[in-house]
Amino acid sequence: METLEHVKVLETKVTDLIDFVKRVREENAAYQKRINELEVLIQGFKEERGRIEEGLLSTLGRLNKFEDSMEKKLSALPLQSTGDEHAEVGLVPSEDASAGSPDSTSGQSEDGTS
Repeated sequence: METLEHVKVLETKVTDLIDFVKRVREENAAYQKRINELEVLIQGFKEERGRIEEGLLSTLGRLNKFEDSMEKKLSALPLQSTGDEHAEVGLVPSEDASAGSPDSTSGQSEDGTS
């Protein structure tokens, strides 16, 4: 009789263990599916990061070209000496530059009114 009871207890433990293994396998499959989904997301993020890096490098290259062209344009301008720099660049008409003190005509219109 004791042997029959031991066999029933052993059968119950084996059945419980089989149920536990089934549950663990189902959980493992669910986790593996989630891992696969996350790996796809990670790959997408890596690709997006690569595109962003390419865009940044392209933009930086264009900025460098722009800066280089601006430096060339600025270096091509004649050096300004002391005196009326505006007259040398052509920003101030020659008649205003020879009319005397810049304060004497500032704020007045051509007819002499303020």
